[in-house]
Amino acid sequence: MEKNDFRIKCETINRLKSGLFKRDLQFEISPMINIGIVMQRIDRVSSEELSPPLLAKLKIPSACFNHSYYEYWKLSELGNDNKNVIHDTWTYWQKDLIQAELEDCLAKYKSKNKIKMTGIIFWVEESHTRYKEIIETFCSKGKFAGNLPSKSTIAYEEELNQIFQHEFSHEWDLTNDKLFYEAIKEIFAKHGNTMCNFYAYIDLFCKNPIYQKLKQLSEKYGCEWFS
Repeated sequence: MEKNDFRIKCETINRLKSGLFKRDLQFEISPMINIGIVMQRIDRVSSEELSPPLLAKLKIPSACFNHSYYEYWKLSELGNDNKNVIHDTWTYWQKDLIQAELEDCLAKYKSKNKIKMTGIIFWVEESHTRYKEIIETFCSKGKFAGNLPSKSTIAYEEELNQIFQHEFSHEWDLTNDKLFYEAIKEIFAKHGNTMCNFYAYIDLFCKNPIYQKLKQLSEKYGCEWFS
């Protein structure tokens, strides 16, 4: 397989100012290539070190922001022409619920960060000396790889044939009240909530620090932000 035998056919990206993102990918390979596996090394790094208090509020371990691992697909799994098939998803997304997204945003109040992900892709033929080792030693379901077989490290990457590389990054900057309030506004808009519903949430959860803060900001900046 050569470098022009593999490409990203389609990608869909959703991102929020609060730092949440989801990138769905569909790959395309040459129809002449149908044996072996495609391996991907994922490197994920954050530009800032997240403090223990912030991580506690996010309820996410630091490893979710900084990690590397390897995963693979059998070539037969990538040969589907169905445009609805998603081969890979890069994400930092809480549950797709307004409450979870608001809590995530509030936890990041006064902070900023940038998450960068890199995918380096290799082709491993069935005749490769490492092929059997990869098939036998990769976990059937990895911590960060979803349902794909994965492994945290390998010692033979330089022996593999690199065919592709792609990157993606997203950041949040909630270091002042206006930026924070704009991120909150976006979350409400995403879920189809109007300004009236915004104030209903404040009243309904008035004892929750999230909504107390939102009420302070709504009074400070005014409802025209929701026009």
